[in-house]
Amino acid sequence: MQSQLYYDHHYDFGKVLEYAGGTSNSFSGVISLKILIEEGILPPYSTNLTGPSLSLLLHAIDHDHNKKNPREVESNFINDCVEIIDDISEPSIIIKVKKDRVE
Repeated sequence: MQSQLYYDHHYDFGKVLEYAGGTSNSFSGVISLKILIEEGILPPYSTNLTGPSLSLLLHAIDHDHNKKNPREVESNFINDCVEIIDDISEPSIIIKVKKDRVE
């Protein structure tokens, strides 16, 4: 799930996916399903789909939306740098990775 649509409605998407997989409280999944239908994200027939079909529909909508309107993903790294800290070793080891090089 990578679309802006999913990003904006991740809670309801998540609850519906849990509901479709049978791992969620059916009450919260049904509420989220109704919200996504009311907002026009899912078609009304979504309430009649089986779990796997509902999950497939959500993934297909996300894929289609992401293909038509790709989301700009913000970098979480300052200066594109990642620090890996090995605090198990004695002494601790800190490895800095900047883009394609290791320091």
